[in-house]
Amino acid sequence: MKVLAWGSIIVSFLIFAFVAFGYFSSGMDHVSTEEVDAPTEVCWKFFQKVHRMDEWIKGFKKIEIIDGFPNKPGSTFRVTLERNGQEIELIQTVRRFEIGEIISFDMENDMIFGHTEITFKDNPEHTLISYRQVLKGKNAVYNSVLEFNEGSFIEEQNQNLHRLRQLIEASIE
Repeated sequence: MKVLAWGSIIVSFLIFAFVAFGYFSSGMDHVSTEEVDAPTEVCWKFFQKVHRMDEWIKGFKKIEIIDGFPNKPGSTFRVTLERNGQEIELIQTVRRFEIGEIISFDMENDMIFGHTEITFKDNPEHTLISYRQVLKGKNAVYNSVLEFNEGSFIEEQNQNLHRLRQLIEASIE
């Protein structure tokens, strides 16, 4: 009986610690960058090709306009991704769009909310693409889950951007 009591205390403590960790966590804020050996105009045009997004965004299925017009601030989109055989939907609202320079949007679903900003900077012989993502869980449990999976989110973000670079460079050869 003592083992069961101690087991219950330990499990309760671990659950409390997990939730407390999420409560005090600030979420995720990460920037990935890639130097692409292509002019900014080429990078921007490739980035905007929705029909090729599944080639560089892991699990990308589709993007649909919910409200507004493509690339107009205030417009809302539904992005569908697949993770481990399950579809995940993200609602994205465009906040800033400047052709060839920047796109930023807020995003959310049932578990997380955040902001993404993708910039294109022209350098003498290449383009620097920066991808900043700020995410937070919608409650302490989701925030803890996000914190414990932050490494995989960052790795995926880096891989997506790297695949984008490879596809852009291959498209101009």
